[in-house]
Amino acid sequence: GTPHWVRGRSDNDHDDRTHWKEAYTKWHKVDQNWKTGQCAVNSLEGHVGSVCALSLMGDTLVTVGEDSSVKWWDLDAMCCNFSLDKAHSGPIWSLKFMDEHLVTSSSDATIKLWHCGAQDEDETDWLHA
Repeated sequence: GTPHWVRGRSDNDHDDRTHWKEAYTKWHKVDQNWKTGQCAVNSLEGHVGSVCALSLMGDTLVTVGEDSSVKWWDLDAMCCNFSLDKAHSGPIWSLKFMDEHLVTSSSDATIKLWHCGAQDEDETDWLHA
């Protein structure tokens, strides 16, 4: 028989093409804005030293840095909503969200699993590297 890629795509695949067109249109608009200088650049200041990693969750940006802190930023208000200072005893190099948890890794040879919403170290689970 004829290979599936020659026969055509199913009706469900049409949705994928529509999403692709929508994504391309948005990308093209952003690209044009950058080329013509019609973009806004905002700075979020609060870390001491380098920002080592970040992750976006809706309108919230979470960052970690050399200052051993984890910061939650409200991108609508362009401000830091919450800062967990000295979350590790060394610079924090990475972060990853897993369901309702945040996992951070540090040069202090620890990996910490944070319950989202926890505001002090007594409410965290510890995993040692």
